[in-house]
Amino acid sequence: MRDVRLRGVRLRGVRLRGVRLRGARLRGVRLRDARLRGVRLRDDRLRGVRLRGVRLRDARLRGVRLRDDRLRGARLRGVRLRDARLRGARLRDARLRDARLRDARLRGVRLRGARRRSMHCHR
Repeated sequence: MRDVRLRGVRLRGVRLRGVRLRGARLRGVRLRDARLRGVRLRDDRLRGVRLRGVRLRDARLRGVRLRDDRLRGARLRGVRLRDARLRGARLRDARLRDARLRDARLRGVRLRGARRRSMHCHR
């Protein structure tokens, strides 16, 4: 899907597989206890997004801009961030496993209580 606009959407317990977004704008979106697998985001903008208890697996985020987003208790496994910018993101009690960041810019990102295992950063 291209150029999707979502604002204030709230979803709980949703399961998504293989979703592809390009140029999307997500603002104030809330996902709780969701399962997302094989998601592909490219050149998307996320602002004020809240992911609580979400499992994100084998996702690819390229050129994505995240600002003031919260990923509380999120489980991120096999996530790839490339040319991404995270500003003011909070990953409280999140679990990161086999995460790869390439040419990613992190500013004001908070990892309070987060557990990192096998995290690779490249420039």
